Amino acid sequence: MFIRSYYLLVSTVLLLGLSACVFAETKPARLSADYLPGERYMDIKLLGTLSLPPQEVNGLPMNELSALAWDEDESILYALSDHGILFYLHPVIQAGQLKDVKIQAAFRLKNKSGGKLKGKKNDSEGLVLINSTNGKKGDTELLVSFETKPRIKRFTNQGEVLGSIVLPVPLKSVKRYSGANHGLEAVTIHPEYGVITTAEQPLKRDPQNKVTLYAMSGERWQFARFPAAKSAVVAMETLGDGSILLLERAFSSMLAPIVIILRQVWINDQCQAKTGQACKTKILAILDSTMGWNVDNFEGLTQYQPHRFFMVSDNNKFWLQRTLLSYFEVMNE
Repeated sequence: MFIRSYYLLVSTVLLLGLSACVFAETKPARLSADYLPGERYMDIKLLGTLSLPPQEVNGLPMNELSALAWDEDESILYALSDHGILFYLHPVIQAGQLKDVKIQAAFRLKNKSGGKLKGKKNDSEGLVLINSTNGKKGDTELLVSFETKPRIKRFTNQGEVLGSIVLPVPLKSVKRYSGANHGLEAVTIHPEYGVITTAEQPLKRDPQNKVTLYAMSGERWQFARFPAAKSAVVAMETLGDGSILLLERAFSSMLAPIVIILRQVWINDQCQAKTGQACKTKILAILDSTMGWNVDNFEGLTQYQPHRFFMVSDNNKFWLQRTLLSYFEVMNE
């Protein structure tokens, strides 16, 4: 969300009839000028990137994708937009690499009256699934975190609302957050601690140089923020060993680089915030736009197969940006 204000400012200056300059079809994209698909960079292996064109699905615009989740039971890659629209994607993997993606359906997230979410209630950012690996079709639930009006809601995979998750006290009041667009950016489910979330920027009373993860039962974990201006956790995915893969973004102005970071963190009772002990972290990859990386505003992350992940970028509905779907492997999960 932080990036959007800068691009909107630039768009008022640069809109010179170039709105017709859009991609007509899904195309392969080079994420790096130096590394090809199949090659290793730091602790990840690149497995292909696609640029998705602006389009409508079931009459709903597909842009500003901010979250991903893979449903193993249904074989669906869910992509969720900033404005509460859920898309069904089918990735085409050939020889271990991402070659194409088919867009199958789209649904709006709905309120309890069956209408679409509106205004401050429509800022969906994080996504994780329940019942997506139990071998049963038709029982998948979506947990969605929202940013402007911070909350976590449960939905069916066709967007019907099922209920709410009770937030811990520090996250309940919007007055505790550092800004209007600094709410609950990411959500995951941990096998020991349950639902875990984090704000895009530290809460007013939290250490400003640390990331704080919150469990709904009250536990908290802290560790150093990535050392770049306006760095933020934008997505999380719990791994098989109980560690969490973080997707982080650093962006401060149009004159500054975009940096995308993949980092692993290990949480446990010994490094809860109340102990004063920081949790162990490890950087897996740093994708810096000044170092030959053609990155965009990556905000969504999900595990597809063991060690293999998708991430997606939010194009902010701005013609200079792209919706990129990237596939990669973590080499040392």
